[in-house]
Amino acid sequence: MILEIITPNKAIYNGEAKAVQLPGKDGLFQILDNHAPIIAALKKGSIKLELKAPLSGKIQPELQKISDTVYSIDVLGGMVEMNNNVITVLAD
Repeated sequence: MILEIITPNKAIYNGEAKAVQLPGKDGLFQILDNHAPIIAALKKGSIKLELKAPLSGKIQPELQKISDTVYSIDVLGGMVEMNNNVITVLAD
């Protein structure tokens, strides 16, 4: 699936992901490949992304490396939409 993480200032990530864990208003939840369409509000917390392959090239400083294919980013809130295997995160 494709993951896009966008802040008001810039795009943080756009690429393939295996799983994304998000801090929803009603609690932590995870989106996997072929998830049903969803729109949800996010609260302050960390987004954890598991990528299909290690990142190469320039990595945005907001992404904190946990392992070769797992990264996290802290957010103050935002929205997420999953539709047609594309996850779009609009983060603060």
